[in-house]
Amino acid sequence: RGKLDIVKALSQLDAFVDNKYYDLYRHYQTTVSNEFRKVYKQIMDFIEIHDYASVGTELLQIDDNPINERALSQIKHMLSASVTELVEKTKTKAIMLGNNLEIGAVQSIVDNLNKIESAKKHISGYFDKHIQEKFKTEGYLDEVARNRLDNGFKEVETIVSKKILRYLESIEALISVNDFYEAEEKREYINQIRHLLGN
Repeated sequence: RGKLDIVKALSQLDAFVDNKYYDLYRHYQTTVSNEFRKVYKQIMDFIEIHDYASVGTELLQIDDNPINERALSQIKHMLSASVTELVEKTKTKAIMLGNNLEIGAVQSIVDNLNKIESAKKHISGYFDKHIQEKFKTEGYLDEVARNRLDNGFKEVETIVSKKILRYLESIEALISVNDFYEAEEKREYINQIRHLLGN
């Protein structure tokens, strides 16, 4: 970026040196533009797979060049949509979680909660503040996405907690009717679920 500015300034001397600096300026400008396109595509790919740590890292490498403003706006929109969609999808999975607490479904919810935590840490936390300073913008998440991110984790946690309490009540019911074998199997199963949630 610095070389581009220097060569652009030197292009004012081209009347004396056969457009030597203007050609060099165009070459550097094309190189910078191509590099930005690669980073932009990589960021969009990371957003698609909810890899918010990598999104945050790549965002720090983007130059605040005015030609990037449109792309930065699109990144902000896609990032907000991605976070909102992830939170809603996780909440739906938690609501649909049956009373049997299927391990695969619980693992999927835990994986999504980890992605939500990553978004909070890498997009809504330090990186968002750094991006706000760097690009003089309000951050990379719109207000709706920021609220969904802040509240979504707690909502999912509450839903899953209620499901676990119901499961524990079913164990108590089995004990009260002296079905200790079934109660012990459910207790071992809930320990597996607890282990999943603990990680």
